[in-house]
Amino acid sequence: MSSSSNDKFQFWFGFPHDTLTEESQMKLAEYETNLQKRTLQWSKIAEKDPTFSNFVNKSSAKNLCRAGIPPQYRAIVWRAFCNKLKSKSQYRYEQYISMHETENPSTYQDIENDLTRTFPEHPVLSQQQSMDKMRNILRAYSWRNPTIGYCQSMSFIVGLSMLVFEREEDCFWLLVHLLESIPSYHSKSMRDARIDLKVMDDLMKKYANKLYTHIHSLGYSAEFICVEWFLTLFSKTMAPEFVFRVWDAMMIEGNKILFRVSLGCCMYFEKLFLLPENKNRSPMAILSEEGKKCVAVEKIFKKGFGILNFSRTTLNRMRKENERVVDKENEEVEALRKRDKERKEKAKLKEDEKKISKMDESDSSTN
Repeated sequence: MSSSSNDKFQFWFGFPHDTLTEESQMKLAEYETNLQKRTLQWSKIAEKDPTFSNFVNKSSAKNLCRAGIPPQYRAIVWRAFCNKLKSKSQYRYEQYISMHETENPSTYQDIENDLTRTFPEHPVLSQQQSMDKMRNILRAYSWRNPTIGYCQSMSFIVGLSMLVFEREEDCFWLLVHLLESIPSYHSKSMRDARIDLKVMDDLMKKYANKLYTHIHSLGYSAEFICVEWFLTLFSKTMAPEFVFRVWDAMMIEGNKILFRVSLGCCMYFEKLFLLPENKNRSPMAILSEEGKKCVAVEKIFKKGFGILNFSRTTLNRMRKENERVVDKENEEVEALRKRDKERKEKAKLKEDEKKISKMDESDSSTN
């Protein structure tokens, strides 16, 4: 593994990573060149609008965020987007923090269990001070959205946000902005996540058909491959700079970006999946290996954003179609649970009747 000091362009933000191949070095050099061009464009905006409070309302913001916010402006721009949502909130972050006095033991224990499991390999995020911040942010969000409370994947989103923001409050409002710009993926039933993952399977069939055919032949689907991307917003499986580029675009476009980037990843990794040595390997094992070291951000984004006629209307139509599928699955599962419960109740009733019968026989023989 390479040390974080070799992370010349802060692509991995302190995470250990494999020594770069010559091809990866070339891609990273190309990324830096593009970054310099973008930085010049953003610096001109910053001269006129230092807080980017006006920028976030402009029509030009969408394409600029898609192209990526330079690291030196990312915290300021994200904060400007989050301030729009923050200003509408009934409570301040400090008030959510103070709600900790009324504990939710189950949620708090789940959070506590995940703190040490979240990026233990990172030299800063694995420190106690970072885990204390993470605890506060996640507890506060459980009060902001008690319907969801806490879901395991949230800790990874918060962890990466702490590499951009120093203040807890900024990390909290970023979490709110990201999670409230997507359907309720993190609910206990995960109904919305399952719907969108089925949509993703349909999209894979259309735009990455070879991969779709291959993974289905192994008994998998896009639901299996993409679930971690959707729940962690890529934070657990890809390098931080890649993840932050996804979040840059999500500032305006929400969950639509998850579909585009996921499709871009599927199209980019398709050849890798189909290599003879990988044909019988688990798709998740391949992605786990390749995701963190992937520096082909521009290629993946170009593939994902190059898909035409990919409108919100199309996505909503596909969601409606798959809502019926998921709801039918839920009904079938519920019917199975009901039958299983009835079977157990009948079995218990028979057992009780046997015990009573034996007791009656015992009483008769005694008499």
